[in-house]
Amino acid sequence: MKGKKKIFISHSEKNKDFVTLLLNYLVSLGVKRENIFCSSDYRSGVHDKISDDVFAALKKTRLDIIVLSNEYKKSEYCLNESGVIRSKGQPSTKLVITLPGIRNGEHAGFIGSDYYQYRFDTTFFPVALAERLQEEVKKLHLINVNRDQQALTCECFQTKIVHYRNRLPIIDNLSVNWAEKNDQERAKLALQQAYLKTRNLTVFNQKDRSENYVFYKEYERNIVISKGETKGKIRVRTITSYVIVNLSDTDIIQTFSSQFLKIDQGLKSYEDGKVIVNGETTSGLVRRYKPKNSAKDNWSPYISSGVIEVKTKAHSSDQVIYESTYEISPDLFFQSKVIEYPCGQYCIRANFTGNFLKSRRWRKYIFRYQIIPPNPNDLHAHLVPSHLGGEAKDKINVFASYTNGFPAGGGYTLTLSKV
Repeated sequence: MKGKKKIFISHSEKNKDFVTLLLNYLVSLGVKRENIFCSSDYRSGVHDKISDDVFAALKKTRLDIIVLSNEYKKSEYCLNESGVIRSKGQPSTKLVITLPGIRNGEHAGFIGSDYYQYRFDTTFFPVALAERLQEEVKKLHLINVNRDQQALTCECFQTKIVHYRNRLPIIDNLSVNWAEKNDQERAKLALQQAYLKTRNLTVFNQKDRSENYVFYKEYERNIVISKGETKGKIRVRTITSYVIVNLSDTDIIQTFSSQFLKIDQGLKSYEDGKVIVNGETTSGLVRRYKPKNSAKDNWSPYISSGVIEVKTKAHSSDQVIYESTYEISPDLFFQSKVIEYPCGQYCIRANFTGNFLKSRRWRKYIFRYQIIPPNPNDLHAHLVPSHLGGEAKDKINVFASYTNGFPAGGGYTLTLSKV
């Protein structure tokens, strides 16, 4: 192995496309190619096993980069390289780049606590990695370009990473929990098509929590209002159904609860109803608990119902149906929902039942609603177009539907008005 190696990139050959981006970036910063040892580069002397001279050279590198993937974990050769990195006596900076799809957690036994880890599926990954590599190369006195060239090279590297991420087949790691075995491949294909339509939504101002890899294939909410058993009150039945896809490496938890005005006592009539996950009414993915009201909550005019949490595991898809009912004075009825993730298809329906419309008293009420419009570039928009709200056209039915990309931040509000 010719030349003195200062940078070591350990990776599986199956991730060579990404490593090529790293190599090109380092070389563009002015690092000479002979200063970089890459485990897939046969010119460096890598064959079936680590030779003595390669082993000796690796122990002297000052920047060690592990590109961690499922293929990496399965490779004995890669694990041998990682062992060299961890056991070397010479101090070095150690970086781990965790690619999407990694199973069994981001950590592995061969990774030390002093390693810097950069997760590919986080929002700030391109910027954070580019800046870290630039900083480490400066420490090694290997940069050989001016500041303007450094900035341009850094920006170009970030753009290429984004393009690379958009091409990743991360859907391949998906576990489809709600489809029959015979239909799972067909369901996975449908989810892949939905993902391709939602992944191009650029949603700004979101927290770093892997939104690009979590989405609803479909989300539907039905609100049915009928005559209540208690005099002067209406019965509200809400059915929420959705298929959620979690392609990130982290389990996600969705929370269901309702708030009621203390003066109305609607909470006393509240019933959670069924929670069906993947066709089962009892599931280890569901947790129920009562919210703890502290003294500081006494100022609020609202009180919360019981809380239901539904967990969707990493790299899986769940079909969820959640039903609840309660009684309330019609003048105090108010319902709203904000959609948390991009959605392939979104639908909101609300209507009165026949027994409700038969009564002269209840016929005085109509729906009023407001739809929060699709605006993927601004989750904090305060202006809502007037044509997306108002009175229901026939007074008794509300229907709104968006297809292919209803963004995070969308939703609705719904009330009753007396006429």
